[in-house]
Amino acid sequence: MEEDIIEALISLSNSLSSVPSDFEELHLNEVNAGNKLSSYIPRSNSDDTVRVLTSFVENLSFDGKRILNKFIADSKDDSTLYECAINLCTAILIPMKARGPSSSVTHSPFQESGIDITFEEVASMMIQSSSRRDQPKLKTLCLKRDSYRCVVTGYFDKSARGKFSSEMLEGRLMNTELAHIIPFSLEKYGGDEEERNVARLWTTLYLFFPDVLKIAEIGPDNVNHLSNAMTMLSAVHDGFGSLNLALESTEDENTYKVKMYPGFASGLCRDLPTPNANNERLIKLENHTGFNCHLPSKVLLNTHVAIARILHASGKAEDIHNIYQEREKIRSLASDGSTDVRRLLLLG
Repeated sequence: MEEDIIEALISLSNSLSSVPSDFEELHLNEVNAGNKLSSYIPRSNSDDTVRVLTSFVENLSFDGKRILNKFIADSKDDSTLYECAINLCTAILIPMKARGPSSSVTHSPFQESGIDITFEEVASMMIQSSSRRDQPKLKTLCLKRDSYRCVVTGYFDKSARGKFSSEMLEGRLMNTELAHIIPFSLEKYGGDEEERNVARLWTTLYLFFPDVLKIAEIGPDNVNHLSNAMTMLSAVHDGFGSLNLALESTEDENTYKVKMYPGFASGLCRDLPTPNANNERLIKLENHTGFNCHLPSKVLLNTHVAIARILHASGKAEDIHNIYQEREKIRSLASDGSTDVRRLLLLG
């Protein structure tokens, strides 16, 4: 039933994109969706359907909120809401809460078509999977752009020796890693079934965060792009990849607030920027190459922080952490769907 829900959401999105926004109707859908969630009868004490759907509605952008509120408002029964919560967790939260260790950006076939997308159209973009062979070159470019430093802590990568004075580097040399904003793990596909699964994940991401495609132009074939990559210390990368740390844009260009969530290693706080008068830890992303070069995408970073907020507001962070521990034990979730994701998500 998982794909049926996603396809229903896509179909709804396509129908909504063909008509102008009616703000009275939007408000009515929001009210009706709230009423549906208020009257939902949990299947068990561990059924977090309402909390999950509420966290999505409250943290999605206008387009995503419009689609989900309409879907909830039009839902026929509690079973549909339950399946929707499961689908959103498995299609967005689980894939994004992953730490993965390119082709150039090409024009999107959906660029002028709003968010009218299908699995088949996304799959047609997936000509060649981004490769780990691209990553050493990408890391080198990121190091140069980021001044051989972790963008969050300012610590230098060990390759900075000889490029800066010993006084500047003293006590500040560490191993850094290449950190993807949209996880590298979302590029993987081999056979037809795996390709369709990856297409479904990207289609769902575009559905609720259309600017990932329309503005950032990031997809399964070009996750190894400078706009989707940063230099980070290993421990910071761990927190960022697991959605326990995120960067939220501010009104100042290329300036971001460092957001920490439960699960982030508190011992790292001493290495983060000092809080300002508003108790905000700010970083500024800059290009240090001396030539025109992509900075990490504001769209992708805001998508990442929105999903981090959803993950923690939904209460699913620990449950999904348990899924990855289970995945380590069995190598991967069974491709035939026999792995009990519902049990692991504690949704019934």
